[in-house]
Amino acid sequence: MATATKRITVLVTTTEKEQLAKKAKADGLSMDEFLRRAAASFCPSEDERLLEGIIDQINKTTRQAKRCYQQNAGLCRSLKQADRGVARREPRL
Repeated sequence: MATATKRITVLVTTTEKEQLAKKAKADGLSMDEFLRRAAASFCPSEDERLLEGIIDQINKTTRQAKRCYQQNAGLCRSLKQADRGVARREPRL
């Protein structure tokens, strides 16, 4: 690996710095190495593509659930009415 010789200044809040330091320590890395690795692995276009896929799947599933509910709403009402009728009957001894 090449020796790092260039500096990049990044301004963060005290809380952000503490969080980064904890994560770096947990991974057994210096903060410099932790940030280098994090930056190298960051791929916003891939992340966005994955998130769009998740959103599309959620929308598809929501539409399917809505259709299913609409198709079965009458059945649900019938079952509830039947349950009420059974609950009103006195048990046989």
